[in-house]
Amino acid sequence: MSRTYIQFLKEDQLLEDMARLPWDTAPLPCCGIGVGWLLFILGFFLGVIPWYVGAIMLLCVKDYDKREKPGFIACAIVAVMATIAIIVAVAIVYHN
Repeated sequence: MSRTYIQFLKEDQLLEDMARLPWDTAPLPCCGIGVGWLLFILGFFLGVIPWYVGAIMLLCVKDYDKREKPGFIACAIVAVMATIAIIVAVAIVYHN
C-alpha cells in the first residue's frame, strides 16, 4: 500500500515536532509527579501543613524545576482556602 502525499506530510511534521522535544530532561522527583503535586496530595491526608510547605517553597525557593511550579501554585491556592475555612470555623465556634 503506498502512502499519499498528505500522509507523508503528516508523518514529516510529526517527526519535526518530536525532534523539538527536550529528550534530555531528567524525570521529576517523587515518582515523576514532582514535589509540588506530592505535597498537594499529601495535604489531603496529613492536614494543611504540606500545603503551607508548598506555598512557602513557591515564594522562597528560586532553584526548583519550572515543571513543578503548577503543583506549588495548587498548594498555595489550597493553603489560602484552608486558612479562610479555619478562620471562619473558629469564628463560628467562638461566636456561639
